[in-house]
Amino acid sequence: TAYDWDFGDASAHGTTSNPSHTYGSTGSYTVTLIITRTGGCHDTTSQVVDVIPVPVAGFNFAPNNVCSGSTISFTNTSTGTGLGYSWNFGDGSPVSTSSDPSHVYTSTGGASQTFTATLTVTDDNGCTATASQVVTILQQPDVYYFEETNWKHCSYNTVIKDTLEVINMSPGTGYINNYLIDWGDGGPVTNTAVFDTLEHEYTALGGYNIVITATGSNGCSTVFDTTLFIENTPIAGII
Repeated sequence: TAYDWDFGDASAHGTTSNPSHTYGSTGSYTVTLIITRTGGCHDTTSQVVDVIPVPVAGFNFAPNNVCSGSTISFTNTSTGTGLGYSWNFGDGSPVSTSSDPSHVYTSTGGASQTFTATLTVTDDNGCTATASQVVTILQQPDVYYFEETNWKHCSYNTVIKDTLEVINMSPGTGYINNYLIDWGDGGPVTNTAVFDTLEHEYTALGGYNIVITATGSNGCSTVFDTTLFIENTPIAGII
């Protein structure tokens, strides 16, 4: 038995029983199959194949090479009809189905980290297309500051003279090159390149908003924000 497949696009004919064929452009093509027996008997059948256009996925994003915690805006440039969108930002976060989403990447360290953002589009015929780009994020310093009373001080004295001691236990001390400490009491801000332990004296009861900004060698910063409470200690008594 011989097989003669005419795919309707002026390409070479197929001669196998179950061929495959790739069309180079959209349109309607009449596919004709002629089967011939060894004795010369033959039969012919035809069908019309509609080749529909596939969507084209594409996008832009900005900004790039920015610090962790910045908002990245993605702009869809895909073409096709009735498109649906699936954005994978490459950092394990949930998929977005918006046409033009925004996303915040977070990464700690002293260098940079790359993420592959992928957009998959699906048209109203179920055809899909994918585009990917690499996003580079500058890492924020990894910080940890220890205070033995968990930022809560009690005073038995009528004249307040309370000393706060902050111990720097940050994993990123090797690439942090500046610390700014606002002690929250209106006094001078401490500006230092390094510190292991810092002390600061308070002279009044109350709550103090303490802000420590650590800046890494890549220019990115991490802000630690907490409140120190200094209160009078109640004196218990039984009569």
